[in-house]
Amino acid sequence: FFFSSRRRHTRLPSDWSSDVCSSDLHEGIRIINEIRKATNDEYPKATVWENVAGALHSNRGADFGYVIDALAGSRALVVEWRVLDAQDFGVPQRRRRVFVVAIFDPDAAARCAEPILPVTESASRNRETDEYITFYSTQGRQDRFTRGICTTLKANGTVCIAGHDMAPRRLTPIECERLMGWNDSWTAFDNFGNVIAQTHRYRMCGNGVVAPVAKWVAQRLHMVLEPGEQ
Repeated sequence: FFFSSRRRHTRLPSDWSSDVCSSDLHEGIRIINEIRKATNDEYPKATVWENVAGALHSNRGADFGYVIDALAGSRALVVEWRVLDAQDFGVPQRRRRVFVVAIFDPDAAARCAEPILPVTESASRNRETDEYITFYSTQGRQDRFTRGICTTLKANGTVCIAGHDMAPRRLTPIECERLMGWNDSWTAFDNFGNVIAQTHRYRMCGNGVVAPVAKWVAQRLHMVLEPGEQ
C-alpha cells in the first residue's frame, strides 16, 4: 500500500478531526485503519509514504513527527525512513525524497533486525567534464544552474538545458519521462487513448516517483515480507 502527500499546513493538530499536514495523509491513515479493521489486522502488511525531503523539517519537524505517530497509532510495529536521491539509482536527476516504510505484519517485523532501506552510496560523477547544464527558467529569470545532472523536475517549473554547442531550450516531455526512469511517451495518452496536453505531462513528471527508486524500495520490502522468494 503506497501513498504520498503534500505539505499544506504547518500547525500540528490535536486530533484527527482537525486539518493534518495533508488531506492525502489523513485519507491514507483512514484507509489503513479501515483495511486493518475489515481484515482483522491481517492487511496491510506494509505501507510506504513518500514526500519531498523538506517534509522532515516542516514546522521544525513536528509535522513529520505527526506522520510517524499516526503510523504508530495505526499499530505499525516497525517504522523506518530514509532520504533517497534519484541520482544514486542510475537516473541523472537530482531528486531527493523521503520514504517512510511501516511494517504491520508481526512475522515481517521480526525480520527487521537490519535496516530495510540501508544508506546508499552517492553516485560517482565527474561534473567538471560534463558538457551540459540545466536550470530553472521562471518568468524570464534563470537560477539554480547545475552541471552534468538535471535539477529537480517540478510540477510547476520549467527546466531548460544548454551546452557549448546548443542554444538553451526547454526539456521535452520525453526527456522528462526518461529522467523519471519511465518509458518514452509514458504520459502521452490517457487510459482511453486520448492525447494528454504537454502541460499536464510536465506536471505528471514533476509530481511523479522515479521508477528505479520505487523499484528498489519495493525489492527491499519484498525481502522482508516474502523471504526466500525472488
